[in-house]
Amino acid sequence: MLDVNRVGAILVERLERLGFNVRRVVNDRFGDHLVGDKPGTGRFLFVGHYDTVFPSGTAKQRPFRIDDQDRAWGPGVYDMRGGLTALLHALRAHREARTRTWAETSVSVVFNTDEERLSPTSREDIGAEACRAHSVGILEPARPGGEYVMARKGAGTFYLEVTGKARTPGWSPS
Repeated sequence: MLDVNRVGAILVERLERLGFNVRRVVNDRFGDHLVGDKPGTGRFLFVGHYDTVFPSGTAKQRPFRIDDQDRAWGPGVYDMRGGLTALLHALRAHREARTRTWAETSVSVVFNTDEERLSPTSREDIGAEACRAHSVGILEPARPGGEYVMARKGAGTFYLEVTGKARTPGWSPS
């Protein structure tokens, strides 16, 4: 969890530099979630996760690199980190160009750390922000070929209770 909060600190710094007010939703179970807001009219919400399934130290073993075909490699490059990076660059480009969209539009973000666990501790924050939004963008990258990710097949949690007898020595299924 310490590593994910270090990534969160980088995201907070980048969002604040863009003029966002950022609130940390402290979470001892998965790492802190981030809720950010840039004032304006209308309301766009972007949702992305910055959790990781890789053990601590993986980035040192497999560091980020760009190969000679301009492809990026490293843990999490293809997952949501690519979407988070694209969003931050797009927001910065709007701010630096002083576009009317940047000046007038309210942009909110929810960056959560529990997506791999079905978002049990961030679902409420995501839902509250989504109710205030007029449009929501999920920062999942496109699939090979450029197909949009529009839905997931779902997930579930199941509990099994099994009773039975221990196998006897020499038993074999026939």
